[in-house]
Amino acid sequence: DNDDLRRGRPTNHKVYGEAMAILAGDALLTYAFDLMLSQGKKNGFDAEVLLRVCLELSSAAGPRGMVAGQVLDVFPSQEPPTLQNLEDVHLRKTGCMITSAIRAGAILCGATDGQLQKLSQFGRHLGLAFQIQDDLLDVLGSQEKTGKPQGSDERSGKQTYVSLLGVPEAQKEVARYTQLAKQALVESGISP
Repeated sequence: DNDDLRRGRPTNHKVYGEAMAILAGDALLTYAFDLMLSQGKKNGFDAEVLLRVCLELSSAAGPRGMVAGQVLDVFPSQEPPTLQNLEDVHLRKTGCMITSAIRAGAILCGATDGQLQKLSQFGRHLGLAFQIQDDLLDVLGSQEKTGKPQGSDERSGKQTYVSLLGVPEAQKEVARYTQLAKQALVESGISP
């Protein structure tokens, strides 16, 4: 997302150049499927189950999921930001990846369709809570704590929950989505 620092270290595009950073991303995404299929086969999972898991990740990472969210984040609309637009970015960018990881594990463990539906809600709510908390940390956190310069979202003109709602309302949204995530997890029947 064009940040120069992550976890306190220069990002790949700063160290190795933009072309190598893009190629590294391509390699890592492709390697994820290699690992899923080779390790899944090695551990005795049925081919149909592995196919479902691969479809989960490819859909979440692809042009309707994480890639679309990153495009919307890096090249935001010129129209005034709305809460719905911001939520759409985060649901695609982070929410899809968290949800697909949760669903993949549940599919491998034989979850029912009803459980998968509730776990999808859990993942979406968790993804939004995570992203809003990240927006808050950009304003309230320190570089030592977050690993990136404080205020980098504002300097780059990013639309965030904090810029749209302010700190107190963004904090309320984190609490609300966290509660919704917990509720969905309990309703899935997986959590005691």
